[in-house]
Amino acid sequence: MAEQIPFSTIADVLTKLGSSAFQQIGSAFGVTKELTKLTKKLDTIKGVLVDAEKRQEESDAVKAWVRRLKDVVYDADDLLDDFEMLQLQRGGVARQVSDFFSSSNQVVLRFKMSDRLKDIKEEVEEIVKEIPMLKLIQGKVVQRETLKLINCGHVKKFPKDMRRLINLRHLENQGCGSLTHMTCGIGELSLLESLPVFVVGTGSKVGRLSELKRLNNLRGQLWIEKLENVMDAKVESREANLVEKQYIESLGLEWSYGQEEQSGEDAESVMVGLQPHRNPKELFIIGYGGKGFPRWMMNGELSTMLPNLTTIYLASCLGCQTLPCIVRLRHLRSLKLHHLGKVEYMEYSSEGPFFPSLQNLYLSFMPKLKELWRRDLATQPPPSFPCLSLLLINKCDDLASLELYPSPCISSIEITYCPKLTSLLLPPSPLLSQLEIRYCGDLASLELHSSHLLSSLYISHCLKPTSLKLSSLPCLESLCLNEVKEGVLRELMSATASSLKSVRIQDIDDLMSLPDELHQHVSTLQTLKIGDCSHLATLPHWIGNLTSLTHLRITNCPELTSLPQEMHSLTALHTLSIDYSCGLASLPSWIGGLTSLTDLEIGTCPELTSLPEELHCLRILKSLTIHDWSSLTTLPAWIGSLSSLEYLQIRKCPKLTSLPEEMRSLTTLYLLEISECPYLSKRCQREKGEDWPKIAHVRIKVDDGFDAESHFSWVHKQKRIVFHAICECLSYHDNAIMLFEPFNVPETNVVQLWMVDEYEKGYLNCITDLSPQFLLLVTTILSS
Repeated sequence: MAEQIPFSTIADVLTKLGSSAFQQIGSAFGVTKELTKLTKKLDTIKGVLVDAEKRQEESDAVKAWVRRLKDVVYDADDLLDDFEMLQLQRGGVARQVSDFFSSSNQVVLRFKMSDRLKDIKEEVEEIVKEIPMLKLIQGKVVQRETLKLINCGHVKKFPKDMRRLINLRHLENQGCGSLTHMTCGIGELSLLESLPVFVVGTGSKVGRLSELKRLNNLRGQLWIEKLENVMDAKVESREANLVEKQYIESLGLEWSYGQEEQSGEDAESVMVGLQPHRNPKELFIIGYGGKGFPRWMMNGELSTMLPNLTTIYLASCLGCQTLPCIVRLRHLRSLKLHHLGKVEYMEYSSEGPFFPSLQNLYLSFMPKLKELWRRDLATQPPPSFPCLSLLLINKCDDLASLELYPSPCISSIEITYCPKLTSLLLPPSPLLSQLEIRYCGDLASLELHSSHLLSSLYISHCLKPTSLKLSSLPCLESLCLNEVKEGVLRELMSATASSLKSVRIQDIDDLMSLPDELHQHVSTLQTLKIGDCSHLATLPHWIGNLTSLTHLRITNCPELTSLPQEMHSLTALHTLSIDYSCGLASLPSWIGGLTSLTDLEIGTCPELTSLPEELHCLRILKSLTIHDWSSLTTLPAWIGSLSSLEYLQIRKCPKLTSLPEEMRSLTTLYLLEISECPYLSKRCQREKGEDWPKIAHVRIKVDDGFDAESHFSWVHKQKRIVFHAICECLSYHDNAIMLFEPFNVPETNVVQLWMVDEYEKGYLNCITDLSPQFLLLVTTILSS
């Protein structure tokens, strides 16, 4: 069996010998010359180590030479450690020199140390003399200190001779998603300080967890993946020696999803052996298959064993029913619990502090969760969250009631997909600015007290609220209501002052007209969206007084047969959309007077055969969408006068047969989309259609579906549409927020979707499997 080459030990010895501390020690002990000679000899030996590693398989003499080298190098390492220890014991070099000449014991000790150094130097010299006889060739040991492999998704393994990089300090391998294992010998790189990801592989010729044993200089992040591949759970996990890695600040322990090679008992043994040093600030445990967490996390031990934790993330630990007592962690700022299928509650004891520093709390996909905290006694006072800022609860199927305890700093609350939640009591929250409640179908009681800074409120698919207790909401700016009762809308309007800027009303079946309380917001309201209100029959005349309104959208309100004449006063409108089967028989003539319009969408006008003449006055119009005009046969010649038009979409106009010659005049037109217009599509085929010369200067999309590239490169509005559409698609997936985390997209943007209309969401309906590369592309575009 070949001897292990002491690459890293020689590197350690040479590093020490070259340090300023050993230069001072050499002077104090009078061994400067000997240390210099030893350094030169070891440098010579280091140069032939690569050749010796190859040759020892075929030469017993070389193997014996390596064995002798290992012994003397380890002796040298021990001697240097003793020198360092003496320095520490005597309080530094100056004190050491003083003691030297004042004590006969020091003289004896000096000679002993010198003799040990002399023996080691002589043995090293003999080893160097044998190099020519063994015909060992000077080779090049790579001196690289940093190796960057960030986001190298194609890399499956590292080179076998990684151990040659004896001076390597930083191996930056985060984002190497295809990496299957670590190479054997990586544990010899004892100078290594950065190794963000360690992958446990399968087979006999891959690096095991024991490679981590001597890498005690690792610092920053260490994420150990594929722990299901650990073979000897008890032994191998302890050999990783995490308890000695005092510089690790972020530790991740991950078992691959869906892998069943490892039993629950073995997973528990792995967790026991991977007890970390007490210094980490972040702990991530994902996919753990044990029935319980290890002793070093349970029975109140966590606050003692890992007192510095600021972040805990536990995900897909499907066998665990009881969580560690985490409420006493004094520095914990972020707690995320995801997909913990058996957890029913979290323990709370009145002893000690209760989350004194917690700022962010996320609970998602916890179907058995019945209550947030189970107190020891019913008479105990409820705990408070002195620093909690963000609370997110998602898909907790059994959560029936929720009483949030005093949280003076909370600013954002999101509660979604909790179908059994019947009551929600929010205590006075002076800093609360955002509240979102969605898909809580049994919610019957909502109490919101003293939230004077609430600026955004979103309630969706909560049809049962019979008790709504609200304090005044003087700062509310954004209100979105979807599938609620009309009474909820009127109650909220009564509670708001003249502050609303954006209102979206969606799918309120018993709404027949807008509440008069909305009139008080005439000076502030900028966006109004109304959709899927099947009984909405009229709009009030005072809607013309909303002089600050810039965006108006009305969709799928079949009983709405006319628009009031007073709307001609909405001269600040930039965007107007009338869409999806509104019952309008004709377009009002006053639309041509809305000269500030830049975006216009008109849909479902079955009686009209051409665009109204009044539209030609919209000289700054940039975007025009026409769809579901079953009788439209021509486009007027004046369309060429829309000199600012950049985007034109024509959809579901089956009788439209051609484009006018004046299309050539639309020099600013960037994109023309035509879909479900069989005659027109044929005439606009690239280089073949009869109308192609009229639009050859325009980027065209005909019938092929959504052209992401075209839209992404178009205008900022389309970027926003795409982003929100992706968010909507992802909102039904378990890992929606996690998918966006690597791209630094704020979670509040991921969940705030209420300003997206149904047609905009349809842009990406065809995309069902969004790859990380696609998400990265979109995020890059959004930041440009």
